[in-house]
Amino acid sequence: MTVSVSWGAISLAATVCFNTSQFSDGYTVAVQSAVYQDSKNVSKGKSTWLNVTFEVDIRNHIQISPKYELLFVVRPFFPGCKNKCLTVQKKWENRPLVVDQSKQPRALLIFVTLALSIFAGCISYYQWKSSHKAPSTASPPDPTPDAVEVAKRKTVLLIYSPDHPLYTVAVLKLCSFLMAQCGTDVVLDLLDLTRLGQLGGLRWLDWHRERIERSPSDKILILCSPGVQAKWRAMCGAKPVVLREDLCSPVGDMLSPALGLIVPGLVRSGSLRRYIVAYFADVCSEEDIPAPFNVAVRYKLMEQFEEVLLRILEVEKQQPGRVYRVQGVGQHEYSLCPSGEALRGAVEAFRAHQQKNPHWFQDELVQEEAEGDVGLDAGRTLEIRTLDTQA
Repeated sequence: MTVSVSWGAISLAATVCFNTSQFSDGYTVAVQSAVYQDSKNVSKGKSTWLNVTFEVDIRNHIQISPKYELLFVVRPFFPGCKNKCLTVQKKWENRPLVVDQSKQPRALLIFVTLALSIFAGCISYYQWKSSHKAPSTASPPDPTPDAVEVAKRKTVLLIYSPDHPLYTVAVLKLCSFLMAQCGTDVVLDLLDLTRLGQLGGLRWLDWHRERIERSPSDKILILCSPGVQAKWRAMCGAKPVVLREDLCSPVGDMLSPALGLIVPGLVRSGSLRRYIVAYFADVCSEEDIPAPFNVAVRYKLMEQFEEVLLRILEVEKQQPGRVYRVQGVGQHEYSLCPSGEALRGAVEAFRAHQQKNPHWFQDELVQEEAEGDVGLDAGRTLEIRTLDTQA
């Protein structure tokens, strides 16, 4: 498999070329990044060599990081293995940006001037504060908000169910907001496809769970939705649940094995501090939270996102004589930054879809076939949706 990429002003064109197999007539070709996902179905026909081109909008990714990475996946469909055939993957990343040397002296002068101004302002502030110290007999001041200082970036393993393409976009936007605005490292299956492909789904989940359990401060964030509740009930003996997005995803159903791994640790009181249970209040409800998670505090996003972030940072909001706050993440201010605005837009787009389609979740379920296999008939075309990351 080869990949060629050509750059435009706001997008890039990526062409995937690969040899076809004698015994496979259909292929799914997918491209993924931290904030983008797309896939296409192609038929071999009589060709021995296929080309598939994707148009990738790069504007939203540049807001997160100047380093741009894409993962290309080719999945063949053979009669024997159907949707579980081995895939071929190839990773591509752009070169580091070249710095204009002619602008360095001016930029350095501006930086030094700003640094000296800030330093002089700090000295003046501490001199003023020293000259206005309150007497030692004064009464304690009223609690005032203090900014939270983070000494080390925290890591969060995010567990979710891909209920709908628009909901998956909202999950990706939440990850972008946590990384760009909150200084948090996020572990998500769609953002770690290379290692996931090497280890396999269950080993990948167990490896990250053990890392977090060995860490004194890292967390597991469980994002509840109708799919989480339905799959938990299926694990308890109800009718099996398969979502269209599980079949379209290159990683398959990751939620069911994740629930089997984390629920035993969640019910142990000594491990409860590692787990955070939350849901998007605009598109989900408390009814989507499985019963074992009732032992933990449930948070509404984005109304209580500040409390979630303080849990991640392990900072008590109310402390004697002070109240800790995190600027820029409140319910009415998180959308003022680019990543927060994208998150709000993604949630609102999914809410609008729910209002137009009251039975959206039932429409996303794949019915069980005869002989107990869940999948697609040989004569059907796999339905692939494009995740609208600009929502």
